[in-house]
Amino acid sequence: MGTNDIFLMSSGRAGISLSLCAANINRHDKVFVPQFMSKCVLSAVDHGFSSLEFTEKTKAVLLYHLWGYPQNFPAIRKIISGKDILIIEDCAHGVWGKSYGIRVGEFGDTALFSLPKIFEITYAGALRVNNKTYLDDIRKRLDYKISLKEYWESLRGEWTYMNFYRKHIVKRNLPDSQIDLQKWYATLLTYPACKGISGRLPQSYAELKAVFRKQNSNFLFLLKNLKNKSFLLDGDSLNDMAPLCYPFLSEDESILFKVDNWLKEAGIYTGIYHFDINRNMFNPNFKKCVPIPIYASIDKSLLESFVMKFNEAG
Repeated sequence: MGTNDIFLMSSGRAGISLSLCAANINRHDKVFVPQFMSKCVLSAVDHGFSSLEFTEKTKAVLLYHLWGYPQNFPAIRKIISGKDILIIEDCAHGVWGKSYGIRVGEFGDTALFSLPKIFEITYAGALRVNNKTYLDDIRKRLDYKISLKEYWESLRGEWTYMNFYRKHIVKRNLPDSQIDLQKWYATLLTYPACKGISGRLPQSYAELKAVFRKQNSNFLFLLKNLKNKSFLLDGDSLNDMAPLCYPFLSEDESILFKVDNWLKEAGIYTGIYHFDINRNMFNPNFKKCVPIPIYASIDKSLLESFVMKFNEAG
């Protein structure tokens, strides 16, 4: 990442909480968050309160790179220039990405990453600190030693979540709204220090680069073979981008439903979502889309069959 000021922790969300604490954001301060944000991410805004409005009372911004597509950095810089505002860069969906000469994770005061979304591991996150003002405070909080009772609560929360996930979510026979996972998320935030990782992380730079190349190759393949590219910005460095999904945009919902069904037939469950083609949470322009997954474990043959179906259907 080109810096030593990056810390492994239990979750990406923990980075939000630590950043807000380090900047002394309190319950009366507004934190500007993007629309359509998952409630589990919003639960991490435990200092200050979430707001969809950017006003003179805003003290922090959660700058969200949806599916790994960088926000419009120059446009946002103009808006926040001269303001005393904490910028937390949410890079949960992308370790890689470059737009207008700026890499994701280098723009904000801090930047959080969610590693299981990129690599084949259990939960784990990382926090990069760009603003040295917050460095000592974040280090001190990461060195906090938890009590035996707190550790027991953590284990109990993990057991509850993993059993629920294994029995219900994977089999898709119970909506996740029927169990409250907020306590477990809060537990992760209470213990930001990472206790260990299960699964496989790249063991060398070459392995890491291979993950990037696979995602970038999938991205460039769909970019070449699908016509809708309105989600791109003039400053995007396409060879440096490896997003998680390709937003298939269409004004015709019947086409989106058809695309969604094709993916379901291949065992991929997505749905219809909203993507901001301005990539500017201060001035968004949302369009409906189906996110086509292009992360490293997606085989290109699946994407090729999708493109063939799409072209045959006209």
